[in-house]
Amino acid sequence: PFSLALVEFASTLGSFDPDEEMTETSAITNIDGIAEVFLYTGTEPGTAIVTASYGGITQQIEITFTTGPPATVVLGIFPAPVETNAQTTVTATVKDANNNPVNGETMVFSIEDNQSGGLLQAFSAVTDINGKASVVYTAGAVIGTDTIKARAQINNVSGTRTIEVVLPPPEEPEPEAGMLLLGLTDATTDNYQAIYVTIAEVQVKQAAEEEDQGAGWQTILTLDTTYNLLDLVNGFIETLGISELAAGEYNQIRLILADQPDTTVNILGSPHPYANYLVDGDDAEKELKVPGGSETGIKIVKGFTIVASQVTELILDFNAAQSVVQAGKSGKCLLKPTIKVLETTENSAAGMVREGADPLAGVLVSAQIYDPDAADTKDEVTSETASVTDENGAYILYLPPDIYNIVAVKEGYEPSCAEKVATGFEEYTADFTLAAAAALGTATGTVSGLAANDDYASLSFRQTLDCGSGDVQVEVHFVNFAEGGTYNVTLPAGDYELVVSAEGEATQVFAIQILDSMETVQDINF
Repeated sequence: PFSLALVEFASTLGSFDPDEEMTETSAITNIDGIAEVFLYTGTEPGTAIVTASYGGITQQIEITFTTGPPATVVLGIFPAPVETNAQTTVTATVKDANNNPVNGETMVFSIEDNQSGGLLQAFSAVTDINGKASVVYTAGAVIGTDTIKARAQINNVSGTRTIEVVLPPPEEPEPEAGMLLLGLTDATTDNYQAIYVTIAEVQVKQAAEEEDQGAGWQTILTLDTTYNLLDLVNGFIETLGISELAAGEYNQIRLILADQPDTTVNILGSPHPYANYLVDGDDAEKELKVPGGSETGIKIVKGFTIVASQVTELILDFNAAQSVVQAGKSGKCLLKPTIKVLETTENSAAGMVREGADPLAGVLVSAQIYDPDAADTKDEVTSETASVTDENGAYILYLPPDIYNIVAVKEGYEPSCAEKVATGFEEYTADFTLAAAAALGTATGTVSGLAANDDYASLSFRQTLDCGSGDVQVEVHFVNFAEGGTYNVTLPAGDYELVVSAEGEATQVFAIQILDSMETVQDINF
């Protein structure tokens, strides 16, 4: 043995003095070669690595400091208070005198004061590394307070907590409900044989909901059905369906269009080639690109009220004439749906169109509103709805109350119009006799200068006519053309105003004259 040797000591945990200041110290060996020091544990549990060094020789040992026995027990209840016959979790947090969590301690649980008649699912649990032990408590059927006790089995240190048992809140009554009946009709066009759209879903939004694009929408109808809009004319209404809705105010409807058609056939006897497309006069099937139709849907901002125990009927009036955009540079036709909501079919205008004594089919009859004081020229004439006469020359239009010019036009004929003042719940008659135009000419030109190939311009050809109360402007032809497109419109010889509008662009107005058997060129550049 080496006596009088100076040995250096160091520890990673605890200290070599009671004041917990020294983590290094030294001692001299006795005649037996032994050097002794005292290592104090301190307040933290863990593993201390103690190193002894002398003359370049080092030895290490590990000493485990454990927590002390339980000194405090604190109970927590979550959730609290507890409804009768409901469950909650009782958690005991156990710590030693140095506030360290005690792991592996058996805790015994009991109900000391049981006013509600509650039960514990277990009577003991072992603490985890966080010093927590939990049991499930089920409240009885009587309101009151139950006192839970948790006791450490090793030394009987305990804690208590009172649980308040309350009655559950009264059930809220189911909101009163009404019914929404939705129909689909068409303010039509005479430019195509068929226009097909495939509707996947119909959704509505309550007025109180957030404006976030994806929030608050409720699907009321799942359809996945392909409709020919040109079948829905002259008063024919396709019933989309009926759905129960909570009573209240709603402010929006939207149609989600499908990516695939249904399995029916079209007017040519062929399966639908696309979900959304048109059939032109040459039997060509042209796909209609619908920006956002299957994602954000086609929004219709129109408020309606669902009254408890009553049926609210709405008709979606799909304006095909204003919704189709003829192809431009992209070579693709677009569908930019224009849809209005009709609240009644009790207000209507109907009549016959003839050439001499013979019924005239294929006449476009529209209900227009003339406002010479409109801030923008494009809004001076607006078309509320339209229909095409059948083989008997008959038509019908559903009209909200207003003052209308009912206008009848057909290629190769002079236009005719009649003023009608529509009030509530009335049926009006407006018959027309059209005369063949003595001279016809063509308006033609290109559309250019728009920002993107899918952008489009709306061309409204207008003429001044007397519809019964003096001269007014009426629209005799309307067409949408995409960027780069070339339009060709046949009109009776005469003077016209061409009003051209596009989103984000200033409205342009051109005075044009149509001459017999001649082309009038009017290019449109934004």
